[in-house]
Amino acid sequence: MAATNDPTYKTFCGEHTHFKDGEKYLYADYSNWTKEHCESGGVNISTIKSRLGKSLFCQPHHLLPVKSYIERSLELRKEQGYNKEARERSLTRSRLESSDEVLSQKWLCKKLCKKNARIKLCKKNARIGF
Repeated sequence: MAATNDPTYKTFCGEHTHFKDGEKYLYADYSNWTKEHCESGGVNISTIKSRLGKSLFCQPHHLLPVKSYIERSLELRKEQGYNKEARERSLTRSRLESSDEVLSQKWLCKKLCKKNARIKLCKKNARIGF
C-alpha cells in the first residue's frame, strides 16, 4: 500500500489568543502563527512535529520560541530536583519482566551439584579411565 500524505491534525488544549481550546489545527498552522507573532523568528514545522511527537494535543508551551522552550524545560528539571529514593529504586529494581523470567532466573541461580558430590563423581570417573 502506498504512503498517504494526509495532513495530521493536533487538537489544541489550553488558553491562547489565537487558537481555540478543543479545535484541531495542522502543524503548519502552529508554525505559521509562531513565525508571524514571535520576535525571535518563530518555530519551524519540524520542531513543532518533534515537540508534539506522540502527544495527543498541543499546549501553549509547545508554541514557545526555541530559547524559551529550552529554558522552561531546564526550570522544570530543576524543580523536580534530585530524588535519592527514586534513583535507588530504579537502580535496584528487578529487570525481570514476566513470571517466566523470574522462574527461569530462580533455576539458573541454583548450583547443579554440591561440592562434595562433584569430587566423588570425579574420583569415580578417574577409576574408569575418563
